[in-house]
Amino acid sequence: MEPQGQIPQPVIAAIPPASANVSDKSYVAALVLSFFLGGLGIDRFYLGHIGTGIVKLLTGGGLGIWSLIDFILIAFGKLRDDQGRPLAGFDTQKHVGVILAIVGLVLATFAVAGFLLLIVFSAVPALQSNSRDVQRKNDLSIISANVNEYAANHTGSYPSDETFISDPTLTENSVVLTKNDVSYVASPQGCDGVQVACTSYVLQTQLEKSGPYKITN
Repeated sequence: MEPQGQIPQPVIAAIPPASANVSDKSYVAALVLSFFLGGLGIDRFYLGHIGTGIVKLLTGGGLGIWSLIDFILIAFGKLRDDQGRPLAGFDTQKHVGVILAIVGLVLATFAVAGFLLLIVFSAVPALQSNSRDVQRKNDLSIISANVNEYAANHTGSYPSDETFISDPTLTENSVVLTKNDVSYVASPQGCDGVQVACTSYVLQTQLEKSGPYKITN
């Protein structure tokens, strides 16, 4: 019982200050560090995430992908300090961070798209060159087949050097090669296909990527 004449004193519970649940790490500082030094993991170190900061540093910000993700997480308040507390100033300045995150995401998208286009445009000439070389090989095979057919119709003698130059049927059906693109040498040297039979030949053309290409028979 309270003694008569004494006014009871109210019990006042201790109320933690509002800042107790807010980090001492600045939202703006974390954003700036993430934007400029995120690839080195400095933003993670600043927020107290030492272990992941080291991993981020060693991987170059996860090849840039992790850096972008962390920047967006900080901007939207999803990446907090090591005690799980929201960063100081987030409530009043988050709109700036969100805008920066959206701009950064758009720029990153354009950068990735530009990089992929650069790879494609760099690869196209090489692919075209490979395609032309394949066609040159196919054409030389066609010419070789024509030369073999000529021999079958001329008692087994391949055309002489002069005959190859003058006979248009020997390059029939070739797509990109003409006689000017092909070197033809019949053997033995000086054979004419009449008095001296031409018993073998070498066909050669020049490929764009790998140099000379020969068919010998």
